[in-house]
Amino acid sequence: MKRRWKRIFAGLLAALTLCLCPCFAGAAPPEDLPAVKTFRYATSGMCIEEFNRYQIKETARGRFAWIERHNDDHYVLPLTDEDMSSFSALVRALNLAEWNGYHEIDRYALDGASFSLSVEFEDGAVIDASGSNCFPRGYSEKASAIRDFFEKLMEEYGFDLNDLWL
Repeated sequence: MKRRWKRIFAGLLAALTLCLCPCFAGAAPPEDLPAVKTFRYATSGMCIEEFNRYQIKETARGRFAWIERHNDDHYVLPLTDEDMSSFSALVRALNLAEWNGYHEIDRYALDGASFSLSVEFEDGAVIDASGSNCFPRGYSEKASAIRDFFEKLMEEYGFDLNDLWL
């Protein structure tokens, strides 16, 4: 009986170690990623609510978020250094780098949903991923976190997300 508890305790300790320190799991610590330079994420599907695009681009006058919701409403919002720092931290926390190289298509689905993601970092590193009726592990949670970042930004600028511009 004592042996069984020792094994259970050892297993739990190993699992906790892997969860708390990605270094033990063979993954690079997410803090190693540099700041995001450009960002593009788009979704599409069978209903208008699934058509969304989120971009971050740098221009001669600064960085801007370009948001397209439901294939109709467009917003261009200036980004502060604090916004970019928060967004870079979000990309690291979500570990979007694990999606790099993901390009899957379910050729047997006649309709459905798709996504594309492109991230360029200040050091030139990139993340490039896409899927059509196929999604990487943790997709829903990570996609929601990206959407939430941009929706929060819109709310901070005073846009009512329930009052779409027509």
